[in-house]
Amino acid sequence: MSSSENQKQISLTLVVDKKKQKVLYAEAGKDFVDVLLSFLTWPLGTVSRLVSEKSTVQPCRFYCISSLRESVDKLDRTYFSAYENKEMLLNPRSPMDDFYRNLGWVSYENTPFSKGFKGYLPVTTCYIVSDDLTVMPSKADTTLWMLRNFGLDCVTERLTVSVTQKEVPDLLKFSLWSRAPLTDLFLRKKLIQIHNSGTLELSKVKINECQGKVGVRMKLKVVVSKSERIVLFAEAQEDFINQLLIFLTIPLATVERLQQDNSGLGCIDNLYKSSAEFDAAIDFDPTIFDLKGKL
Repeated sequence: MSSSENQKQISLTLVVDKKKQKVLYAEAGKDFVDVLLSFLTWPLGTVSRLVSEKSTVQPCRFYCISSLRESVDKLDRTYFSAYENKEMLLNPRSPMDDFYRNLGWVSYENTPFSKGFKGYLPVTTCYIVSDDLTVMPSKADTTLWMLRNFGLDCVTERLTVSVTQKEVPDLLKFSLWSRAPLTDLFLRKKLIQIHNSGTLELSKVKINECQGKVGVRMKLKVVVSKSERIVLFAEAQEDFINQLLIFLTIPLATVERLQQDNSGLGCIDNLYKSSAEFDAAIDFDPTIFDLKGKL
């Protein structure tokens, strides 16, 4: 990618509560929202790789997915049924890749910084993005939403900021771990450290009570610490290992669907719910068939 493309910036306007030094919401064009929506199409293996890389925010571990990806990286290629399978797991393709290629979009991690990326949304629409990544087109009822959520008593200021390609990993990290990603990205970045314990709190993850149809059963032997009541390790066959490896290829949006919008991953839940509430015929680019369904 050329240096000119690296320098591309996306501008947006923040409305900030001056007293609390907190972003209330951002007024953004399609490019910024396209960046957010692109996160939903990235496989877990790609998310793990990106958050582990050095940026202006410290590298993070994406829970057990990071350990899984590191294990694949350490395995010799002779352990895989095909030579290219290791690369496919370390750098999995998005289910949108063929769609991108048909449109001439050449970068795998498609965002408005990618050459040829046309985006998901119409150019003419403006958007309101709240600090918890609730996204909505700027319409008459959006004003009522803002009044209901923020009231009239806070003193605000407007700040124009920009996002560069190098800051996209920062935005991804805050989206996954922060409850106020816009505030943390634009106002507090130099002052905070992402709290990344490596495990998700069970209270944040919805455990589905209804049981689906019983599919193929996989057997494994587990070695358990009786005193601590934890699994130390398991001995498994290739069917179980293959199932684990598939997790690296699953997009964030699929995780959200399976968890019914309650993944516990920062503000990704709100982002996914917002995209699900968009009108496919109005809010997405009408020149591209079923674009909402492809997210």
